[in-house]
Amino acid sequence: MAIAGTFVIQWAQTEIDGVTHPDLSDLATGATWRWTGELTRVDGPRSVLQLTDPEGDAHLRRGAAGMVRRLIGDIATPQRTSDLVCSGTQCLTVTDGTSRHTARIVRSAASGQILLCFDENYPKPDRDYWVMGLKLEDQDRTALSAPVAEAPAGVICFGAGTRIDTPKGPRRVETLQPGDYVLTRDSGVQQVLWTGSRRMSGARLFAMPHLRPVRIHASAFGADRPDETLIVSPEHRLLVQGDAARALFNTPEVMVQARDLVNDRTIICAADMKEVTYVHILLSRHEVIWANGIECESFHPATASMDALDQGDRMALEQLLPWVGEAPMRYGDFVRRPLSRSEAAILVYDT
Repeated sequence: MAIAGTFVIQWAQTEIDGVTHPDLSDLATGATWRWTGELTRVDGPRSVLQLTDPEGDAHLRRGAAGMVRRLIGDIATPQRTSDLVCSGTQCLTVTDGTSRHTARIVRSAASGQILLCFDENYPKPDRDYWVMGLKLEDQDRTALSAPVAEAPAGVICFGAGTRIDTPKGPRRVETLQPGDYVLTRDSGVQQVLWTGSRRMSGARLFAMPHLRPVRIHASAFGADRPDETLIVSPEHRLLVQGDAARALFNTPEVMVQARDLVNDRTIICAADMKEVTYVHILLSRHEVIWANGIECESFHPATASMDALDQGDRMALEQLLPWVGEAPMRYGDFVRRPLSRSEAAILVYDT
């Protein structure tokens, strides 16, 4: 009697040789592998289902493929999308010496999100396994292991409820519309050209943990900075200034992604949020604006995936900037030097 079921974990839940959030390129035969957290069943109820009917098994697999697509969006999969078994695709096989488990590696072409899909059985969490088999084509290893942090794979925006400074005082970001005005650090009063928003459901945040918001507690950067809790997307950049920035990067001010500032105390991943609505603000150029009393960036189309935008908002943006999909840097330079993840780690360590 076979146990039916397709179970999914996110690549972000895995460790390789004790390193969390590894690159796919870190996989090697003999490496120690483990995962933590919870898995998701994508072809039916969470309880185990006993199945002996091959037609029923195939039906569940077709459902699993559809569920995976709904969870993470546009998935790069073979044409036979109903088959989620490791066959002629990219696979990982691990063992603890008594049992072995094979996962199919699935990725989203739109977001770069990586999932491991286990069919029929799955390894237990918080237990060491060893990589005994690995199948990755060279071009796919490069594509899958490319650091998502350096690619425009997410959203650059504020959580609904954030107060943005305007000439008439702070306003909730979701109330701003094209034609309204905001205050900028370098250019004074500037007009809003475009706004967008997208609600992220709990299911989407679970399947795509790299989109979970970052919570910056009041006074995380000093007295009243911010003046109340600030919620932003993980890739949203904040202005960081001081001697360390000058010494390391020869400039007194740099832009750092919120997720690279997480310290698990005053700046945390808001994993407890059941859903979030992200709001974008585009000005005539990239600017530093004030959000809940601290300096943050406005929207820059080169730092966000167009596929991550709401379809209607994306169409409106493309009408405003017809070239945005092909040449987003035509919008202009960044208002400050944006640090890569490794550069941000050096800066945070040095402060």
